[in-house]
Amino acid sequence: MIKKAIIILAILLQPCILLGEEIQSVSLINLIANPEKYNSKIVRVEGYLHIKFEDCALYLSKSDADYLNGHNAIWVSFAENKDISIQPLDRNTKLTKENLGYFDCKYVLLEGVFDKNEHGHMGSYAATLDNVTRIMESTQWYDGKKQLKK
Repeated sequence: MIKKAIIILAILLQPCILLGEEIQSVSLINLIANPEKYNSKIVRVEGYLHIKFEDCALYLSKSDADYLNGHNAIWVSFAENKDISIQPLDRNTKLTKENLGYFDCKYVLLEGVFDKNEHGHMGSYAATLDNVTRIMESTQWYDGKKQLKK
């Protein structure tokens, strides 16, 4: 039983073990405001995701995405040829355009390596989240008037 628990834990922590560091949960605002603090670190961040032609970015808000405000966004680059955690779809699966398209124009949580020196397509973004290994749809709890989930 203990052996199974250790194996499961090792699988879940694989990205951290490989790079020898733990994942830091950080706001998109902090990433943009303090890029040197998080450079080359594995981070967990939430925002509004655009997956469009020449615009694969995590924005601070839907409004920023609608106006393509790259100052309030980071470019996103997904891990290639690796299993990534895609939720609520399959737990771990190969990344395809079809399953990635599910997350377009949604608030999501991403995990990847932050790079303050790369600025995405045509240098239009504040930084880059590279080698993303986890994507998860965020839950909407309120609609502005009433609670949606309990």
